[in-house]
Amino acid sequence: MNQKLEGLRVAVTGARGRYAPIVAESLRRKSAVVQTFSRKEAGEHQGLDALLEPSNLSLFDAILHFGWGTVPKVAEEQQGAEWQKDLPFISRLLQALGRLPDRQRPLLVFPSTGAVYGECGNQPAVEETTLAPKSYYAAGKVAAEELLQQYSAHGLGKVAILRISNLYGAQGASKVPQGVIAKLAECFCKNTKPTLWGDGTATKDYLHVDDFCEAVSRILEGGLDGIWNLCTGRSHSVLEVLSVFSSCLEWHPDCEFLAHPSWDVERTNLSSQKIISSTGWLPKIGLEDGIRSFLSASKKLHKKDKAG
Repeated sequence: MNQKLEGLRVAVTGARGRYAPIVAESLRRKSAVVQTFSRKEAGEHQGLDALLEPSNLSLFDAILHFGWGTVPKVAEEQQGAEWQKDLPFISRLLQALGRLPDRQRPLLVFPSTGAVYGECGNQPAVEETTLAPKSYYAAGKVAAEELLQQYSAHGLGKVAILRISNLYGAQGASKVPQGVIAKLAECFCKNTKPTLWGDGTATKDYLHVDDFCEAVSRILEGGLDGIWNLCTGRSHSVLEVLSVFSSCLEWHPDCEFLAHPSWDVERTNLSSQKIISSTGWLPKIGLEDGIRSFLSASKKLHKKDKAG
């Protein structure tokens, strides 16, 4: 039991997404009281609009707003979609929060992306680094950050913005064309040919979801606001990821390499020093161990699906 989180009342949006359910369950294991929200009410998930009701909103100590309608590739195909749904909802949420008495306003935690920095050079991007988003997805996150920072700057409430590198570790088939580790695992289980962007030399910082959950817990424990890079601080090429798969599985697929999209960041280089110094959080799961664990769970899930 985590006494610092025991009884903490947390709202988590995006309940049908890939990572929000994992974070919600992680917080419950630490004795937080979690209510999940989705765009449409279903089962234990309340409808997203219900969160805006003052009587509901005032119940929470923190809101983790994972709800976001696109991933990078989809954002390029549906250019401006974030400005039609995601950003208007954030505006409505901030207006609703602003109407609460000061002492009733919860900490608002927003998962952004490390892609807001654009292409990174040899110097790791820190939280003060100038933003240079390449994609509609990252630009939408920047627009959301600006709304949240204005809300905070006017003294209306505390906001924590999490600039996350490339998360992995969630189980289940991905419904969207995103995440090389999940896609490679899916190709292995289904015996299909992987298609990869670029020539394999693009580098990303891969953060396991368990380390991410621990970082979120540290933010909530301290009631921390501001901007935080959540990353391992080490980047790996797609070819390195493929090499780990080959080593773990004795699998040497004939990959198809496609042109690298102009909107996708080819070099990620982020610093996690701020959260390390402030909370003592350290990512514990290295890339090889993380992929091995993910593959083990993926194969069990695939066998279960075939048996069902």
